[in-house]
Amino acid sequence: MSWRRCRLDWLTSEERGAVNPTEISADTVFHYSIPALDEIGDGRLEQPDEIGSGKLLLSGGEILISKLNPRLPRVLLAEAHDVPTLASTEFIALRPGPNVDERFLRYWLGSEPLRQMLNGATMSVTRSQQRVRPEIVTKSWLRVPSIDDQRAIADYLDRETARIDALIEKKQRVLVLLDERWTAFRRDLTGVAAPSRWDSVQLRRVARLQAGAAFPHEYQGDSTGTIAYVKVSDLVSIDGHFRLRGTVNRVTPDVAALLRSPVLPIGTIVLPKIGAALLTNRRAILSEPSCLDQNVMGVTVHEGEPAFVFHALASIDLGELSTPGPVPLLNEDAALSVRIPWPPVSRQRELVKDLNERRAAILAPSAVIQQQILLLAEHRQALITAAVTGELEVPGVAA
Repeated sequence: MSWRRCRLDWLTSEERGAVNPTEISADTVFHYSIPALDEIGDGRLEQPDEIGSGKLLLSGGEILISKLNPRLPRVLLAEAHDVPTLASTEFIALRPGPNVDERFLRYWLGSEPLRQMLNGATMSVTRSQQRVRPEIVTKSWLRVPSIDDQRAIADYLDRETARIDALIEKKQRVLVLLDERWTAFRRDLTGVAAPSRWDSVQLRRVARLQAGAAFPHEYQGDSTGTIAYVKVSDLVSIDGHFRLRGTVNRVTPDVAALLRSPVLPIGTIVLPKIGAALLTNRRAILSEPSCLDQNVMGVTVHEGEPAFVFHALASIDLGELSTPGPVPLLNEDAALSVRIPWPPVSRQRELVKDLNERRAAILAPSAVIQQQILLLAEHRQALITAAVTGELEVPGVAA
């Protein structure tokens, strides 16, 4: 197979057309943003007057690659929508030319060698943010086969990654079933499933609530600060004691003070307060002093057994208490008004011990399955890299 060396800007054109969202005559737009991509892997419908700064105007078919903190793989193919389609200017929008297959290019932009190269070419905008210049991306060199072989490679990767993704999905479903079994047991043991078993109290009687603070993009991406900054996406990673394993973002005390973000103590319960994440009912416990972003709230328990309060809150669907509208929102008063079962404190401690023991038994297979998922994801990435760099002989492609 003959591969030729090309520069990316020989194969694509960069879309730079910008628009002010407030000047768009539409009630809603489809907006590709870094936060949406990190949270749901796609863009989302938004109201133009809530977006703010200028955005790239897309027509569909562009490949978006993030120039912000490129060590995090953020590549997607933009689609056309029935409403105007916008993208954050933190993306580089590339339109494939006739000599490159869009799927091949998307796979190549997500390959490990390019990610490592871009990570090494970043420049610091602030102490907590790194960005790669667009020309570093557009003037990157790559080797490409003929357009027919590109399509054959993309077809192969589509099939193989779909197969791997299907295996990952099956294993994730097993994790969901195990988690549902655990959830049902916890609701029963805490008394949430049978409220009349004990007296109940409003959350405001036993805990303080702290809303998170805005966390501008220019302060995100730092992993060296002394204070963790918790985002909704961090809540997916907890240890066997429900503590956060860590956060992607950290800040210095000066930045925390500048953002007016309170530093909450170890043991604070954190949960989403807005959007689709609220409906997931994720909960976690701070394992270090931390700040919270505006999509998260913290509950610091000052009476009773904090671990029991955590389990009780984790057994209640707070999404049912969210305000009506297109975007679910849990306000502070609704959260503080939540009633939780309140057995004697000595009984709370006994229940926590029972809960921990039963959880360990129910979820014992989870660690093995999670490791299998990790290995499958690593295999997927290695397969993509090998195929788009010519290191792998792809069936149907001429040698």
